[in-house]
Amino acid sequence: MAKLCGELTVLDVTQGMAGGLATMLLADGGAEVLKIEPPSGDWARGEPGFVMWNRGKKSVVLDLKSSQGQADLRELASTSDVLVSNCKPDSAEKLGLGYEGLAQANPALVHCSITGFGPMSKFAHLKGYDAIVNAKTGRTGAFTKQVQKEGPTYSALMCASYGAAMYAVQGVMAALYAREKTGRGQQLQTSLAQALFAYDWGWLAWQLARRSSPPAGFVRGSPTPQYFVGRTKDGKWLQMANTMSHLMVNFMVGLGLGEVYDDPRFQGLPNISSGPDMEELYTRMHARMQEKTAAEWMEVFTNEVDAACEPFLTTQEAFEHPQIIHNGNFVEVDDPTVGRIRQLGPLVRCSETPMGPQGPAPLLGQHTQEILSSISSRKATVHPNGKPVPRYPLEGVTVIEFATWYAAPFGTAVLAELGARVIKIETLDGDSFRRSGATAIKPQQGKESIALDLKTPEGREIAYRLVKDADMMMHNFRPGVPQRLGIDYETVQTINPKIVYLYAGSYGSTGPSSHRPAMHPIPGAACGGALYQAGRGVPPAPDTPMTYAEIRATSSTLFQANEGNPDCSAALGVATAMMLGLYAREKHGVGQYMETTMIGSCLYTNADDFIQFDGKPDRLVPDRELNGLHALYRFYRAREGWVFLACVTEGEWHSFCSAVERQDLIDDPRFANHGLRLKHDEELLRALEEVMLRRTAADWEPFLAGHDVACAEAASADFAEFANTEPALKESGLWVTVEHPSLGEYQRYGGAITFASYKTRLAPTTYVGEHSREILLELGFTDKAAQDLKDRKVVTWTTRSADPEA
Repeated sequence: MAKLCGELTVLDVTQGMAGGLATMLLADGGAEVLKIEPPSGDWARGEPGFVMWNRGKKSVVLDLKSSQGQADLRELASTSDVLVSNCKPDSAEKLGLGYEGLAQANPALVHCSITGFGPMSKFAHLKGYDAIVNAKTGRTGAFTKQVQKEGPTYSALMCASYGAAMYAVQGVMAALYAREKTGRGQQLQTSLAQALFAYDWGWLAWQLARRSSPPAGFVRGSPTPQYFVGRTKDGKWLQMANTMSHLMVNFMVGLGLGEVYDDPRFQGLPNISSGPDMEELYTRMHARMQEKTAAEWMEVFTNEVDAACEPFLTTQEAFEHPQIIHNGNFVEVDDPTVGRIRQLGPLVRCSETPMGPQGPAPLLGQHTQEILSSISSRKATVHPNGKPVPRYPLEGVTVIEFATWYAAPFGTAVLAELGARVIKIETLDGDSFRRSGATAIKPQQGKESIALDLKTPEGREIAYRLVKDADMMMHNFRPGVPQRLGIDYETVQTINPKIVYLYAGSYGSTGPSSHRPAMHPIPGAACGGALYQAGRGVPPAPDTPMTYAEIRATSSTLFQANEGNPDCSAALGVATAMMLGLYAREKHGVGQYMETTMIGSCLYTNADDFIQFDGKPDRLVPDRELNGLHALYRFYRAREGWVFLACVTEGEWHSFCSAVERQDLIDDPRFANHGLRLKHDEELLRALEEVMLRRTAADWEPFLAGHDVACAEAASADFAEFANTEPALKESGLWVTVEHPSLGEYQRYGGAITFASYKTRLAPTTYVGEHSREILLELGFTDKAAQDLKDRKVVTWTTRSADPEA
């Protein structure tokens, strides 16, 4: 079998998780990845995840501050396909990493930059640590209700790094796909801040809340009984996710509370208003939940009724989840430094170009001599001049989507931004997620919609005609449904043998949980992200006696901790998998079956901790008040406002102490190294609290930036307000105006990936069946035949008039 990236050479000039994870995927695909490290090595070599993020790579030590180091880099770049860097913008040119200079010798080079804030030069002085980006942009606002406290709330899960890694791979694959046609390389960039675009649910609701009369249908309530979190008889906690009405019925019947549907107050479940009625319902639900153990309830919800439920696990406990074991979501690798490791498996399962670890992480400089001595024998790949450079990197690509809700459809919306034509095939009633108001806009943007009844022969035939000429197809139906609808891989592959076919499942196509439903909180609970965000001491130990008030409060805390990131992470995994598949088809001429899962993508979001080996240190968990991880990575009150201090490396620690004139801290044996500083964290915290009160938050940020230390003035609002009010987004093209017939003008995010020579296509949302008629005409149907299909309810369409319920 061909290796997906088998003929690629990649220069990885990054440190930390984001760049490491991106190039890890390319190495898993068979690329030769040369990790270019400074003489001191990647600062993240001390992190447990390092040996996973850098598996299968070769370490080459180059001093890019020297002329010889830069000369060696230029020589390597002249015969490489991809270079990935995460230097701050002002450092790239100084280190010889600028695109223009490297592209002169190798016009076919794809040059990808991952920074903290991308084209927003206003923030270029800030380092790209997750917590710095979260603090500056207001991502922390997603967790303000989790604890009652003064100041901002720490956002624990490294969504920004994961998201940036996914966007980087998508951008690189898009550029390589285009290079196969044009022969030309490309400069592209993404950032941790842009990655957070995917995780913001409130940007449009923020706009609508400030209109005098928001369009009906785009303003919805926020019912929560479907996301119930309950404590069981044995003191464990379960997360429910039964958003669909039938799933909610199943859950209530399984819980033994089916009679509530006889009460007019609860017949609208899960959509009932908060207040006394909801609190009465919660009281009954919590009481019933404590009648059985977690194992007994899982038996009920897994095998007796069809309801979405998972226990809250740590990331380490997730290794024992039966479905994670079945999926091969972890693999074992022998590492020369730490021994046998269990770590992340492939992000995507590929039938024709399988991916997986190509070996362990390298020792520092292990391959320096080997690679430098091979420079003279390395040859650049010849790329003949081909087609003209297109406007969009995926121009001419057609994607057919059979998917609902967010975790899969947002993935194809990302491809639409890259220029693909995405045709969404949905039922006559439309994707049920459309009933979620403003939240539902994002996964529909930039697509065409055709509403078909796939249960009719005519509807199925229309779908087949679309699939026949498509490049890719994606669905997220549970096993058995694709066969009943006639869109299973075996059927589709006979219609279009070279199609890239992705099943974007919740659990997977086979295995003990494959038949089960899942919505966004499910992988958040099962993969460890929710408990990580919950902080130290939450929930209490299973044998801790708890009053109802305490149970209700902890339930609310866990619910808030398990916010909407799992859907977003899964969708980014979908887009990445599809881009890998598209490149493989273009390069190797093979269509194939591919599969991602929500649970697998969310394990990747936990890539700092989903790894096991003897002696691995425990994951640092946020403090009880969610200020941060330790004294050098947390929020501090300043004289005015709040700041986040990220003092990660030994060099930054020394620079910080020098800047604040506290040489005594460096000399103090309690703080002599990272391990000792953690051991004496409370003493260091007390000392730094006093230091940080010397200046205002607005003063600390530039002052410490001048000493190469990351310190961000914390945003006073959430990410949605940051997006809607921060001028730097609009000035850099990351915030644009589009037109919608019901919403009128509204603002949406720009591209999370920006290219030097390609545009991104930023279109508005679409109605159910908005393009049904024109697609039918394109397929050769006459007006009369199309109308007949509509009259017989095989298809439907809406007009471009205001139709909010559409």
